Amino acid sequence: MSKDIVKSEPRRRSRSAGIIFAFFAGIALLIAVGTAAFWFIAIRPVASVGDKVADALAKITGGQVTVSGGSAVLQDKEVSELAVVNRRVQSVVKYESDILGSSDVLIVKGEFDVKAGYKLDDPRHPAQLSFDPITGAVSADFPPARVLSVEMRDYEVLFAKQGFWNKLTPEDQQHVTRLLILQARKDADASDLREEAEMRLLTRLDDLLSSPEVDLRVPILP
Repeated sequence: MSKDIVKSEPRRRSRSAGIIFAFFAGIALLIAVGTAAFWFIAIRPVASVGDKVADALAKITGGQVTVSGGSAVLQDKEVSELAVVNRRVQSVVKYESDILGSSDVLIVKGEFDVKAGYKLDDPRHPAQLSFDPITGAVSADFPPARVLSVEMRDYEVLFAKQGFWNKLTPEDQQHVTRLLILQARKDADASDLREEAEMRLLTRLDDLLSSPEVDLRVPILP
């Protein structure tokens, strides 16, 4: 009888060791599965949304973008502006000069290329996209849209009248040209160029992010 008991003890120990091994192996498997599930459910979506938002901002601005927390921020200081609207416009000015009853009149029309968009080198208003990793909602914080440049392409004298002794001079023509450029800038500022710039930026963001929920927030110019 004692011999049988002695022989069965190693088998019991082997069986116990197998049960303990299986138990810890099961725990390890549960931990691995849990870690993988946490990665795919929580961490991976955050990284995916952040990468997508950063890629969209980089494509729009052409600069380097960093992701911190729930925001993608433009870091490239060499990218000074983003032009999203280019429009051909015309402006007209009238110049009059009177000396001792002798009057000059000059009416000139100019043709200009006007660009509108965003100044990206203002530290007070950095360009950034904020995102919610759970819902995927995106908010765009950009500087205020503005007229970036006004370049004259051509001009035409519509009417010119010279006084008897008050003749039009090259200085008068240069002065009229400056007035024409100032008027073109004034006309551009009073137009819908800034609204169109905001609309085009939103459209571009929607296309890149495949989301109609982008909220554009810009400060108001004084």
